[in-house]
Amino acid sequence: PVITADMPANRELFDEGDVMMVPVANPEALANSILKLKNTPALRERIARQGYNKFRAVATPDVLGAELKAIIQKLL
Repeated sequence: PVITADMPANRELFDEGDVMMVPVANPEALANSILKLKNTPALRERIARQGYNKFRAVATPDVLGAELKAIIQKLL
């Protein structure tokens, strides 16, 4: 499972169910998220599975390469 900063760029790729997002520069929220994952195995498994599936669907080199290729072809 991934814990990341709640920023627009991260939200473009991932939803709340795919990763745990915490406010930027908030160590208390980060600590709470770590403890929540540590103490909740089902949540940890769900976020790990959903995050992996989302990554495979939208962020692998093959997927990103195909999207970039499509953009370049439109511009030519």
